[in-house]
Amino acid sequence: MISSSSHGQHAFRHRRIQRIVALGMLLVILVNAGFLGFNLFFPDPVSRLTEGVIPRQYYSQFDADPLPSYDGTYGIGHNTGDSIDKITAAIEAGAQGIEIDVIAYRGDLYARHNLPVTVFGEFGFRPVKLEEAWEAATTEVVQLDLKDTSVSFLNNLSRFLDRHQEDKRIVLVSSWDLDVLRSIQESNPWVGRLLSIGSQEQFDSVLVSYDEIQQNRLINGVTIRHDLLDAPTVFWLKERTLLIFAWTVESLSRVNELTLLGIDAVVTDNLAILNLLRARQESELLATPEALASPAAP
Repeated sequence: MISSSSHGQHAFRHRRIQRIVALGMLLVILVNAGFLGFNLFFPDPVSRLTEGVIPRQYYSQFDADPLPSYDGTYGIGHNTGDSIDKITAAIEAGAQGIEIDVIAYRGDLYARHNLPVTVFGEFGFRPVKLEEAWEAATTEVVQLDLKDTSVSFLNNLSRFLDRHQEDKRIVLVSSWDLDVLRSIQESNPWVGRLLSIGSQEQFDSVLVSYDEIQQNRLINGVTIRHDLLDAPTVFWLKERTLLIFAWTVESLSRVNELTLLGIDAVVTDNLAILNLLRARQESELLATPEALASPAAP
Protein backbone atom coordinates (compact mmCIF):
# COMPACT_ATOMS: atom_id res chain seq x y z
CA MET A 1 0.00 0.00 0.00
CA ILE A 2 1.38 3.39 -1.07
CA SER A 3 1.27 6.04 1.60
CA SER A 4 -0.20 9.43 0.89
CA SER A 5 3.23 11.03 1.55
CA SER A 6 4.93 8.79 -1.08
CA HIS A 7 2.17 9.57 -3.53
CA GLY A 8 2.65 13.29 -2.87
CA GLN A 9 6.43 13.03 -3.40
CA HIS A 10 5.89 11.19 -6.68
CA ALA A 11 3.44 13.85 -7.87
CA PHE A 12 5.90 16.58 -6.83
CA ARG A 13 8.73 14.97 -8.79
CA HIS A 14 6.45 14.55 -11.81
CA ARG A 15 5.42 18.21 -11.71
CA ARG A 16 9.08 19.20 -11.32
CA ILE A 17 10.09 17.18 -14.40
CA GLN A 18 7.23 18.73 -16.34
CA ARG A 19 8.41 22.22 -15.37
CA ILE A 20 12.00 21.41 -16.38
CA VAL A 21 10.85 20.05 -19.76
CA ALA A 22 8.62 23.08 -20.30
CA LEU A 23 11.49 25.45 -19.43
CA GLY A 24 13.79 23.54 -21.78
CA MET A 25 11.31 23.80 -24.62
CA LEU A 26 10.80 27.48 -23.90
CA LEU A 27 14.56 28.02 -23.97
CA VAL A 28 14.86 26.25 -27.33
CA ILE A 29 12.02 28.36 -28.72
CA LEU A 30 13.59 31.58 -27.43
CA VAL A 31 17.06 30.70 -28.77
CA ASN A 32 15.71 29.84 -32.21
CA ALA A 33 13.50 32.93 -32.23
CA GLY A 34 16.54 35.02 -31.30
CA PHE A 35 18.60 33.34 -34.03
CA LEU A 36 15.89 33.97 -36.63
CA GLY A 37 15.60 37.58 -35.50
CA PHE A 38 19.37 38.01 -35.65
CA ASN A 39 19.32 36.48 -39.14
CA LEU A 40 16.64 38.98 -40.19
CA PHE A 41 18.61 42.04 -39.12
CA PHE A 42 22.18 40.75 -39.53
CA PRO A 43 22.10 38.26 -42.41
CA ASP A 44 25.80 38.44 -43.35
CA PRO A 45 27.27 37.09 -40.08
CA VAL A 46 24.68 34.31 -40.02
CA SER A 47 25.46 33.42 -43.62
CA ARG A 48 29.14 33.08 -42.77
CA LEU A 49 28.31 30.75 -39.90
CA THR A 50 25.83 28.56 -41.73
CA GLU A 51 26.56 28.92 -45.42
CA GLY A 52 30.24 29.80 -45.44
CA VAL A 53 31.89 32.85 -46.97
CA ILE A 54 29.67 33.98 -49.83
CA PRO A 55 31.50 35.56 -52.81
CA ARG A 56 31.32 39.35 -52.63
CA GLN A 57 30.84 40.18 -56.29
CA TYR A 58 30.20 43.71 -57.49
CA TYR A 59 30.86 46.15 -60.33
CA SER A 60 33.01 49.13 -59.43
CA GLN A 61 34.04 52.28 -61.22
CA PHE A 62 37.71 52.28 -62.13
CA ASP A 63 40.05 54.50 -60.15
CA ALA A 64 42.57 54.67 -63.02
CA ASP A 65 42.69 54.59 -66.79
CA PRO A 66 43.02 51.11 -68.30
CA LEU A 67 46.29 50.03 -69.85
CA PRO A 68 46.30 49.46 -73.62
CA SER A 69 46.76 45.73 -73.03
CA TYR A 70 46.59 43.22 -70.19
CA ASP A 71 48.19 40.49 -72.25
CA GLY A 72 49.40 37.73 -69.93
CA THR A 73 47.43 38.91 -66.88
CA TYR A 74 44.42 36.69 -66.31
CA GLY A 75 41.29 37.33 -64.28
CA ILE A 76 40.26 34.79 -61.64
CA GLY A 77 36.89 35.07 -59.89
CA HIS A 78 37.68 35.19 -56.17
CA ASN A 79 35.93 32.51 -54.14
CA THR A 80 33.38 32.33 -56.93
CA GLY A 81 32.93 28.59 -56.95
CA ASP A 82 31.10 28.63 -53.62
CA SER A 83 27.88 29.69 -55.37
CA ILE A 84 26.51 28.56 -58.74
CA ASP A 85 24.98 32.00 -59.31
CA LYS A 86 28.35 33.65 -58.66
CA ILE A 87 30.11 31.26 -61.04
CA THR A 88 27.62 32.21 -63.76
CA ALA A 89 28.05 35.93 -63.07
CA ALA A 90 31.85 35.67 -63.16
CA ILE A 91 31.82 33.74 -66.44
CA GLU A 92 29.41 36.24 -68.01
CA ALA A 93 31.75 39.03 -66.89
CA GLY A 94 34.65 37.35 -68.66
CA ALA A 95 36.50 35.44 -65.94
CA GLN A 96 39.22 33.22 -67.33
CA GLY A 97 39.39 31.25 -64.12
CA ILE A 98 37.19 30.29 -61.19
CA GLU A 99 38.49 29.82 -57.67
CA ILE A 100 36.62 27.10 -55.77
CA ASP A 101 37.12 26.60 -52.04
CA VAL A 102 37.01 22.92 -51.14
CA ILE A 103 36.09 21.25 -47.84
CA ALA A 104 35.07 17.75 -46.78
CA TYR A 105 31.72 17.41 -45.03
CA ARG A 106 30.04 14.14 -44.08
CA GLY A 107 32.15 12.14 -46.48
CA ASP A 108 31.68 14.34 -49.55
CA LEU A 109 33.46 17.30 -51.13
CA TYR A 110 31.81 20.71 -51.13
CA ALA A 111 32.58 24.07 -52.67
CA ARG A 112 32.71 26.05 -49.47
CA HIS A 113 35.12 28.16 -47.45
CA ASN A 114 34.44 26.71 -44.00
CA LEU A 115 32.48 24.01 -42.22
CA PRO A 116 28.93 24.94 -41.17
CA VAL A 117 28.21 25.75 -37.55
CA THR A 118 25.53 23.21 -36.69
CA VAL A 119 24.50 24.41 -33.22
CA PHE A 120 21.25 25.50 -34.86
CA GLY A 121 21.00 22.40 -36.99
CA GLU A 122 21.78 23.06 -40.63
CA PHE A 123 19.62 26.15 -40.89
CA GLY A 124 20.62 28.11 -43.97
CA PHE A 125 23.17 25.50 -45.08
CA ARG A 126 22.70 25.36 -48.83
CA PRO A 127 25.67 23.30 -49.89
CA VAL A 128 27.18 23.28 -53.37
CA LYS A 129 28.89 20.01 -54.08
CA LEU A 130 32.30 20.27 -55.68
CA GLU A 131 31.02 18.26 -58.63
CA GLU A 132 28.28 20.84 -59.24
CA ALA A 133 30.68 23.77 -59.01
CA TRP A 134 33.14 22.02 -61.32
CA GLU A 135 30.51 21.43 -63.98
CA ALA A 136 29.37 25.05 -63.79
CA ALA A 137 32.91 26.45 -63.98
CA THR A 138 33.44 26.22 -67.73
CA THR A 139 36.52 28.46 -67.68
CA GLU A 140 40.02 27.75 -68.97
CA VAL A 141 41.41 27.68 -65.43
CA VAL A 142 39.96 26.11 -62.30
CA GLN A 143 41.74 26.75 -59.01
CA LEU A 144 40.79 24.55 -56.06
CA ASP A 145 41.69 26.29 -52.80
CA LEU A 146 41.98 23.45 -50.30
CA LYS A 147 40.62 24.14 -46.81
CA ASP A 148 41.30 20.71 -45.29
CA THR A 149 44.47 18.73 -44.65
CA SER A 150 43.12 15.37 -43.49
CA VAL A 151 44.14 12.12 -45.15
CA SER A 152 40.52 11.21 -45.93
CA PHE A 153 39.96 14.60 -47.57
CA LEU A 154 43.07 14.25 -49.74
CA ASN A 155 42.16 10.71 -50.78
CA ASN A 156 38.67 11.86 -51.73
CA LEU A 157 40.08 14.82 -53.65
CA SER A 158 42.58 12.61 -55.47
CA ARG A 159 39.78 10.36 -56.71
CA PHE A 160 37.81 13.42 -57.82
CA LEU A 161 40.79 14.75 -59.79
CA ASP A 162 41.39 11.35 -61.38
CA ARG A 163 37.82 11.35 -62.69
CA HIS A 164 38.38 14.75 -64.30
CA GLN A 165 41.87 14.35 -65.70
CA GLU A 166 40.56 14.32 -69.28
CA ASP A 167 38.51 17.50 -68.93
CA LYS A 168 41.12 19.51 -70.86
CA ARG A 169 41.42 22.52 -68.63
CA ILE A 170 44.16 23.97 -66.49
CA VAL A 171 43.65 22.65 -62.97
CA LEU A 172 45.46 24.23 -60.04
CA VAL A 173 45.30 23.47 -56.34
CA SER A 174 46.38 25.91 -53.67
CA SER A 175 47.15 25.40 -50.01
CA TRP A 176 49.13 26.91 -47.15
CA ASP A 177 50.35 23.42 -46.26
CA LEU A 178 53.35 22.03 -48.12
CA ASP A 179 52.42 18.49 -47.08
CA VAL A 180 49.06 18.90 -48.80
CA LEU A 181 50.77 20.00 -52.01
CA ARG A 182 53.22 17.13 -51.69
CA SER A 183 50.31 14.70 -51.43
CA ILE A 184 48.74 16.14 -54.59
CA GLN A 185 52.06 15.93 -56.40
CA GLU A 186 52.32 12.24 -55.59
CA SER A 187 48.73 11.31 -56.38
CA ASN A 188 47.88 13.72 -59.23
CA PRO A 189 51.15 15.01 -60.72
CA TRP A 190 49.38 16.61 -63.71
CA VAL A 191 47.73 19.18 -61.41
CA GLY A 192 49.49 22.52 -60.91
CA ARG A 193 50.35 23.40 -57.30
CA LEU A 194 50.27 26.90 -55.81
CA LEU A 195 51.59 27.72 -52.35
CA SER A 196 49.28 30.18 -50.55
CA ILE A 197 51.15 33.05 -48.90
CA GLY A 198 49.27 35.51 -46.73
CA SER A 199 51.95 37.26 -44.68
CA GLN A 200 55.48 38.60 -44.92
CA GLU A 201 56.59 36.00 -42.38
CA GLN A 202 55.35 33.22 -44.64
CA PHE A 203 57.15 34.65 -47.63
CA ASP A 204 60.36 35.08 -45.63
CA SER A 205 60.10 31.42 -44.66
CA VAL A 206 59.86 30.49 -48.34
CA LEU A 207 62.97 32.56 -49.07
CA VAL A 208 64.93 30.69 -46.42
CA SER A 209 63.77 27.18 -47.30
CA TYR A 210 63.14 27.51 -51.05
CA ASP A 211 65.84 25.10 -52.19
CA GLU A 212 64.55 22.44 -49.82
CA ILE A 213 60.94 23.05 -50.89
CA GLN A 214 61.81 22.75 -54.57
CA GLN A 215 63.99 19.65 -54.49
CA ASN A 216 61.35 17.83 -56.55
CA ARG A 217 59.71 20.93 -58.05
CA LEU A 218 57.00 20.79 -55.43
CA ILE A 219 55.36 24.10 -56.28
CA ASN A 220 54.58 25.58 -59.68
CA GLY A 221 53.72 28.97 -58.31
CA VAL A 222 52.29 31.05 -55.49
CA THR A 223 48.97 32.63 -54.74
CA ILE A 224 49.96 35.60 -52.62
CA ARG A 225 48.34 38.57 -50.90
CA HIS A 226 48.75 41.37 -53.40
CA ASP A 227 50.21 43.92 -51.00
CA LEU A 228 53.20 41.63 -50.44
CA LEU A 229 54.21 42.04 -54.08
CA ASP A 230 56.70 44.66 -55.20
CA ALA A 231 59.30 44.73 -57.97
CA PRO A 232 62.05 42.79 -56.12
CA THR A 233 59.58 40.14 -54.90
CA VAL A 234 58.08 39.61 -58.34
CA PHE A 235 61.57 39.46 -59.88
CA TRP A 236 62.62 36.80 -57.36
CA LEU A 237 59.55 34.69 -58.11
CA LYS A 238 59.77 35.07 -61.88
CA GLU A 239 63.48 34.26 -61.86
CA ARG A 240 62.44 30.89 -60.47
CA THR A 241 59.76 30.45 -63.16
CA LEU A 242 56.93 30.47 -60.63
CA LEU A 243 53.37 31.46 -61.49
CA ILE A 244 52.18 34.49 -59.52
CA PHE A 245 48.50 34.81 -58.57
CA ALA A 246 47.72 37.99 -56.57
CA TRP A 247 44.70 38.22 -54.24
CA THR A 248 42.37 39.95 -53.62
CA VAL A 249 42.78 42.86 -56.06
CA GLU A 250 39.79 45.20 -56.24
CA SER A 251 41.10 48.44 -57.80
CA LEU A 252 42.23 48.96 -61.37
CA SER A 253 45.18 51.08 -60.26
CA ARG A 254 46.60 48.07 -58.42
CA VAL A 255 45.80 45.76 -61.34
CA ASN A 256 47.80 48.12 -63.56
CA GLU A 257 50.77 48.07 -61.19
CA LEU A 258 50.77 44.29 -60.95
CA THR A 259 50.38 43.88 -64.71
CA LEU A 260 53.39 46.11 -65.33
CA LEU A 261 55.35 44.03 -62.81
CA GLY A 262 54.51 40.94 -64.87
CA ILE A 263 52.35 38.79 -62.61
CA ASP A 264 50.24 36.04 -64.17
CA ALA A 265 46.77 36.48 -62.65
CA VAL A 266 44.73 38.71 -60.38
CA VAL A 267 42.07 37.21 -58.14
CA THR A 268 39.21 39.68 -57.73
CA ASP A 269 35.59 40.19 -56.67
CA ASN A 270 35.24 43.11 -59.08
CA LEU A 271 33.37 41.91 -62.17
CA ALA A 272 34.37 45.05 -64.07
CA ILE A 273 38.02 44.05 -63.73
CA LEU A 274 37.30 40.53 -64.99
CA ASN A 275 35.52 42.04 -67.98
CA LEU A 276 38.36 44.43 -68.80
CA LEU A 277 41.10 41.80 -68.53
CA ARG A 278 39.20 39.50 -70.87
CA ALA A 279 38.57 42.25 -73.41
CA ARG A 280 42.22 43.29 -73.56
CA GLN A 281 43.78 39.84 -73.62
CA GLU A 282 45.53 38.51 -76.69
CA SER A 283 47.95 35.80 -75.61
CA GLU A 284 47.38 32.10 -75.12
CA LEU A 285 46.57 30.56 -71.76
CA LEU A 286 49.01 30.50 -68.85
CA ALA A 287 50.26 27.06 -69.81
CA THR A 288 49.01 23.53 -70.25
CA PRO A 289 48.47 21.46 -67.11
CA GLU A 290 51.40 19.29 -68.20
CA ALA A 291 53.70 22.31 -68.53
CA LEU A 292 52.68 23.57 -65.11
CA ALA A 293 53.43 20.26 -63.46
CA SER A 294 56.71 19.55 -65.26
CA PRO A 295 60.08 20.52 -63.77
CA ALA A 296 61.53 23.83 -64.80
CA ALA A 297 64.44 23.81 -67.21
CA PRO A 298 67.80 24.13 -65.45
